[in-house]
Amino acid sequence: MHDMYIPNNELSEWINESDVIKNAVLRCYKETISDMTNDVLNDPRSRHNHHIVNPDFNQNPKYIMGFFPDMENNQFILSSLYVFPEERGKGFGKKLVNAAQSYVTDKGFIQVAVEEPEIKNLDNFYKKLGFITTGDKIRNDIGKVYQDYFWSGKKIALKRVGNRIGVQPL
Repeated sequence: MHDMYIPNNELSEWINESDVIKNAVLRCYKETISDMTNDVLNDPRSRHNHHIVNPDFNQNPKYIMGFFPDMENNQFILSSLYVFPEERGKGFGKKLVNAAQSYVTDKGFIQVAVEEPEIKNLDNFYKKLGFITTGDKIRNDIGKVYQDYFWSGKKIALKRVGNRIGVQPL
């Protein structure tokens, strides 16, 4: 059975299908974005996202990936990657990242921001999948500290520019 793909223009209809979906999607975002609002459809970090979920997510949520493909800037922003605790250790996180990597290939790069409390838990996960980081901790406009991880199908170099990490193809 193949994963379900929910394009951003169908997000509202899909989320409103059932309370199971609505609650599961909100839980995933709140677990990965600490200051996430209660409104996935209007929060700027989720409202434009496409999603990939397990095929029976509507009855049995296991995992979700929310992402924004910004192909104008050759950037794939991975906003939320969440595997429900009882499903961890089964390879679902790696499977989702591999799906993102196959989408990007050598056309650009994937960027994921990991909030400070989770860096120690996720650093090895992303590095094992080929992501690189400067290791710089960045404070956003509302005071949250995070670290960016990047992946590309081609060689890239990272450089901090002010309060951002710049990506240069090599």
